[in-house]
Amino acid sequence: NKSPSRHTIYKNTNHNMKPKILLLLLLLINLSLAQSINYNKGYTIEDYLSQTTIDGIVLSPDGHHLAFITNHDDFTENKTVEKLYYYHIDDAGNILNQQQILEDASGFSNLRWTPDSKNLLFKAKDSVGTTVFIMSVDTPNQITPVLADRTSIEKLKFFQIKNNTEVIFNTTHDSSTQKSDEDILYFPPSKKVLHSTYKSFAIGSNKIDSLFTIPYNTYRFEISPDKKSILFSDNPIFSYYSAESYKDAHTYIINLDNPKDIKQVTFHKYWEYCSWLGNDKVISVPAGNIDLKKDNRSYSQFRIININTLSNTPLSNNFDHRIQDYLVINEDEMIIQADSSTSSYFYHYNKDNIRKVTNQNATLNHLKRGSNGAYVFAQVTEDNFEEIYFAKSIDELKNPKKLTSFNDKLSNQPKPSIETVRWKNSDGMYVEGVLFTPPGVSKKEKLPLVVDIHGGPFSSRNEVLSLNGLPYYYYGSLLATKGFMVLQPNYRGSTGRGQAFMDAINGFARSRPVD
Repeated sequence: NKSPSRHTIYKNTNHNMKPKILLLLLLLINLSLAQSINYNKGYTIEDYLSQTTIDGIVLSPDGHHLAFITNHDDFTENKTVEKLYYYHIDDAGNILNQQQILEDASGFSNLRWTPDSKNLLFKAKDSVGTTVFIMSVDTPNQITPVLADRTSIEKLKFFQIKNNTEVIFNTTHDSSTQKSDEDILYFPPSKKVLHSTYKSFAIGSNKIDSLFTIPYNTYRFEISPDKKSILFSDNPIFSYYSAESYKDAHTYIINLDNPKDIKQVTFHKYWEYCSWLGNDKVISVPAGNIDLKKDNRSYSQFRIININTLSNTPLSNNFDHRIQDYLVINEDEMIIQADSSTSSYFYHYNKDNIRKVTNQNATLNHLKRGSNGAYVFAQVTEDNFEEIYFAKSIDELKNPKKLTSFNDKLSNQPKPSIETVRWKNSDGMYVEGVLFTPPGVSKKEKLPLVVDIHGGPFSSRNEVLSLNGLPYYYYGSLLATKGFMVLQPNYRGSTGRGQAFMDAINGFARSRPVD
């Protein structure tokens, strides 16, 4: 669990399947003497581990065109298969057209719609190599490279669409004076000096314009609503477990008309995720509480930064849930996705008021909104494996319409019962866990028990059948359908129970969680 945030949408999914299968087979063999086990019933390992997961959902600005990436493991070919889909939907979420696009490609990322909702741009790898492709909603069967000269953007890392015709992208290069050698150890080790170059091109043209080069290692960046500035974070090479490595990871704003005008807007030592909140405000989610003058980890700190005064104020002082993601609607309104206890929920923030919108036990991902007020998102529940859902409004997020059916084969089989159980430790503090019971079993006596402890510690298990993007890591439901009971404890240090519960592991990593 080394990723400091789940905001990173795209990941390398080219795993080898053999270690996953071997791990589960060894587990089943070691438990072969347990009672009430029938390995031939329930989900098969092949079906379970090849379930489809959803990645990279993007909804066009008008809310009528949906693109997303799926991943599933092909046991015959022993590889992970990526697919890119396009759906045309109406205001009620009815599917007017759907198709898989660019079938012989992989490595899909950076899905972006033009502001007029007419074109989809994305990065992918085909038989020739990696480049940016374009699809028009008028002719979705015709997928072409956005530039005829592929070599001009072969080092492109990340791009954003400025308007209907202009694209801005960046590349990074090492400007270190001392060259490293794999066979030589330097003391002290040489430090990489990374620079980022920003360029632009017009869709339909092969001309590349250089904008500026800055002495920062940037990847993701955002263009301001008025198209005058870029927000970016400097990401030096660092270790997630070293607080010292975060001290230079700050966020900046650069003026596109005057690239020498660079303004630093964050100054604390924590990794953070920042986005525009209007043209003069930035919303920041730091990985630590910046009000504490010591190393800590926090997932409940929304900060609003005024880029003119650099004032840094909390969005709310009483929101103590683990923030997983958020979607800005306007300067005063957003939807927050956060973990509470053993589930994820959507919360609606409107000025100073935060209200809980959804109640179903779920894990949620990739919430997107169209100008028509429609929402799409990925969801796993206690009754359904991961699918994409549609809601016409904020209030309908609690009763969404299912758009896809990739995992119906698994979802329609007998499912284990899933519940949250609580017990007291020696300090009188309640600890929670998620308990899976085999389908149709009413009595829990004399059943073999597997205790599955999550990594982290800043993580938690939810009352759901699987885990978005990591089905092989979250196999409680697989074992339960074969006769096991599975307990997944959220020990002290886990998220979803507030800051104090998460901080309780600090300094006592080997004792308090066990107790």
